[in-house]
Amino acid sequence: MSGTVRFTCFLNAPVLIVVFLLIVAGCGSFRGERGDEDDFDSEANDDDSASSSDEDDDTTLVGLFAPLKVHVLSADLPLLDAASIYTESELSEFIDGCNTIFKPTGVSWEVVEVTIQPALDEGLVVQAVDTGVPAGGVALAANVDLSALLAPTGWDAIVVAQTSPLGFGGAYKCSLAPGVDAPGAIFVPLRSGNGSPHQIRKWAHELGHMMSLPHTPCEPAYEDNLMMSSGCEFADLHRVGLTTEQIAAVQAQHAIGGPVACGG
Repeated sequence: MSGTVRFTCFLNAPVLIVVFLLIVAGCGSFRGERGDEDDFDSEANDDDSASSSDEDDDTTLVGLFAPLKVHVLSADLPLLDAASIYTESELSEFIDGCNTIFKPTGVSWEVVEVTIQPALDEGLVVQAVDTGVPAGGVALAANVDLSALLAPTGWDAIVVAQTSPLGFGGAYKCSLAPGVDAPGAIFVPLRSGNGSPHQIRKWAHELGHMMSLPHTPCEPAYEDNLMMSSGCEFADLHRVGLTTEQIAAVQAQHAIGGPVACGG
């Protein structure tokens, strides 16, 4: 029996040696992992530094996002009542088209909220259509709930069904409350005077005003410029161009973080 036991131990000795070496190797490996864990803070700091660098790079590559809140007016007056004809797909088409036009500026309009808002003073709009007093823009502004605006820490678009009965294809009001330091917003229609979908270019034109761009001179050199008034004889029907100076102005207004103020 004793010989048999010694023989068995002799046969298992190499196995025991291998097991011992594996245990030692395992301990060394475990210490290495713990060492990595002990270095976690420094690795995290390296990662944080890399993240900061990547984020800095992203600000120049991703683009200049402009938060836009869309207020769709609801009313009994057909001229104002965009809520009954509004669709998300049509709104997306308008915004995507505007972003294509604004692409040279690096600014990208990002809709952060769409809200259905009851018109506050429809009678004033009827009066403006019938008599011209008050001015159309003033009448539209009276229908907006100022407390619901995103501005001055963002931009606002007030969507109505039509503006053509008021004599224009869209408008930017630099202050929605005359005599008060109130933020501005654009008024844009879903439909043209003939009932067809409104031109995306005209939405972009009003956004341009909200980003500080005035009308260009009525000269042939600006015939394809986004900001040329439709009343100019030289205006190209599909004008969407922007000058270097206009691009810089849009970027500067974006840095301010909201719509241009009256007199700005």
